[in-house]
Amino acid sequence: MKQLIKTTTSVLFVFVFSCLPFMNLAQTPTDNHHLHKSSDGGNIDAFYLPYDYDADSLIGFDEAAAWQQAEMNSPELWAQQRLVAVLKRNFIDFKYGFKTVPTNPTVQAPCTNADFETGTLTGWTATQGPNNNSLTMAGCCPNPTSQAVIVGPGNDPNVGAAVPMVPPGGGNFACRLGQTTTGGMSYRLSQTFTVTAANSVFIYKYAVILQDGTHSCSEQPFFNIRFETCNNVAIPCGQYQVSAYGSGCSSGDPSFVTSGAWRYKTWQTRSFDLSAYIGQCVTIEFTVGGCVASQGAHPGYVYIDCSCQPMTLNLNGTDIPVGQTTTNMCASVTNTLCAPPGFTSYSWTGPGVTGQTNQCITTSTSGTYSVTLGMAGSSCNSPVLYSNFNIVPKPIADFTFTTTACQSTFSVPFTDGSSVNGGPALTNWYWDFDGNGSVENTNQSPTNTYTAPGTYSVELKVSNGGCTDSITKTVIVSPNIAASFTSASGCIGTATNFTATSTPTTGIIGHTWNFGDGSPNGSGTNVSHTYTTSGTKIVSYTVTNSGGCSSTFTQAVTVNPSPVMAITGTSVCLNQSTTFGNTSSIAAPDNISNWAWDFNNDGVVDNTTQTPTNTYAAAGTYTVELKATSNNGCSDSTTIQVKVNPLPTATFTPVNACVNYNVALNNTSSIAAPDNIQSYSWNFGAGANPATGNTANISPLVYTSAGVKNITLNLMSNNSCTATITQTVDIFPAPTANFSV
Repeated sequence: MKQLIKTTTSVLFVFVFSCLPFMNLAQTPTDNHHLHKSSDGGNIDAFYLPYDYDADSLIGFDEAAAWQQAEMNSPELWAQQRLVAVLKRNFIDFKYGFKTVPTNPTVQAPCTNADFETGTLTGWTATQGPNNNSLTMAGCCPNPTSQAVIVGPGNDPNVGAAVPMVPPGGGNFACRLGQTTTGGMSYRLSQTFTVTAANSVFIYKYAVILQDGTHSCSEQPFFNIRFETCNNVAIPCGQYQVSAYGSGCSSGDPSFVTSGAWRYKTWQTRSFDLSAYIGQCVTIEFTVGGCVASQGAHPGYVYIDCSCQPMTLNLNGTDIPVGQTTTNMCASVTNTLCAPPGFTSYSWTGPGVTGQTNQCITTSTSGTYSVTLGMAGSSCNSPVLYSNFNIVPKPIADFTFTTTACQSTFSVPFTDGSSVNGGPALTNWYWDFDGNGSVENTNQSPTNTYTAPGTYSVELKVSNGGCTDSITKTVIVSPNIAASFTSASGCIGTATNFTATSTPTTGIIGHTWNFGDGSPNGSGTNVSHTYTTSGTKIVSYTVTNSGGCSSTFTQAVTVNPSPVMAITGTSVCLNQSTTFGNTSSIAAPDNISNWAWDFNNDGVVDNTTQTPTNTYAAAGTYTVELKATSNNGCSDSTTIQVKVNPLPTATFTPVNACVNYNVALNNTSSIAAPDNIQSYSWNFGAGANPATGNTANISPLVYTSAGVKNITLNLMSNNSCTATITQTVDIFPAPTANFSV
């Protein structure tokens, strides 16, 4: 009752407006006009006790409720008079526009983002204003605020793990309202919505943290919860008010925990019954403030999380009707019956559960069950929910189905095989054909056509009106499959490539290749194989899918012969042409259509005739390659080495001499290693003795006649390469000695 009166007074002076004529406020104070010190003996509070206001100015003001609230807040008459005066002053200020309140928020869809799980304040209105009085919340809250903060999991910055920022099991987000470091301001978070049967139980969770400033109760940090209609009428029993402990403060909650200067109350869950207001517009307000603006240093803030649910009972996880309706309870399980969460107390009656006080009870007995839901406040009416139950056997769900392997369409007939198990007849069948959790058919024995092959989890739930059972089976829908592949005609000794083109491409689990030449089978989608013989090969490809369907495709593949290479090349002396022989061949009816000669192994094609010749510019050993290509594109190559032998170098230097004197030849002929000069052949001309020779140097060599003589040298190497040179030599006549005495 105390909470109700306080809230009613607050509603009166904050939300009631009038169009009455403006009156003269300069009235003479009564004899009770005094100046008093504050209740904590500190600074003087200047206030006036009630004026003799014009009666018209206070039309709509509930003075009896104001005095009731004042009497609850203080036993002293002067304090009661001051509070009533403040309430009248505020009523007039707001009524005639001296102060304003924020525009009423937009009416939301029922329970919009009540749990803040969008990570935003969508659906809520957050405002702030100076804290003029912690008891009356006078002037709260005309301005938008940024002190309504969405928070995630973690601990409070002031009291740590004692207060988690998100309630246990409360989702990912909550809202923190108010500042954590300073006071002087009030903050309000509100939501306005229309009550429906689905949201008639408003569940709110809060955790309050207030710093004790040791001020008077009207100056301390505070927290307030209020429900009211959209006509600004307080909803009975929907109020909560607490202040940090202070001098003479009677509204401190003894369940708060003290931690230094902090007073905190960790997460509380409360439910409020709005079923009497279904179809009406209501507002929920959370208001928190630090100490009053004149003090300003001590903060107060609150964490908030909310949700909605219908005012009903829940049987085994399913909401059920309440009242005269009889609900079947399943005999094969222990039934769990739960009341809505968050009420202050629960009192059950019924077979075997009378006197139980938990939110949920368990039973397997027929009968009538009821629960009384406790509401805060001794004068609050406690809702009572009840329901009748009848114990019936639980049905046994079962079904069969028929699938045709390797089919082109995917229709599967299902046949219900469920048993009533001694209970009433089945009334409902719920089929989920693909395991997505949705009901796709409610016939007893339906046929479902799948749009694609695959493995599906099929669930059937059956009900006899109150009891349900379910069963899940795996259904494999396997499509027909057609094997096929492509390949290009290959050549013997090179890889022939095969590409699978089976349809459909999904669900294939096996590939088997028979290459038609007696070699081991291959596997895989795309394979290659090298044949060692030519001719036509019968290749078969078998595929198998996950449904056990298989298909084989057979195709003839031609393996063409490759050229058989055979070439020769002559070794020659430098400056002679090398002749190449080519007897390469290929099995008929193929023929060799292209020749490519590389005479010096530099990767460049030097000749494209079948039997070419080539003259090398330098002596040496050369690697010669011939690549032959058939009319079907099959090719092979071979290499040989040919030698170009160096020529000997013939050179000698004869020395002029006299007749009958020895002529020195000085033979310096040579040849590049490892070749060598095999033979020498000299011709010295007329008058020489000897006339010819076959050694490197001939000595003695004399001429018997004078004159210029021609000397010729012929050389032959070990590779029969030759060289010739002719030099001249002067043979001087001998003097004739003659004298007489």
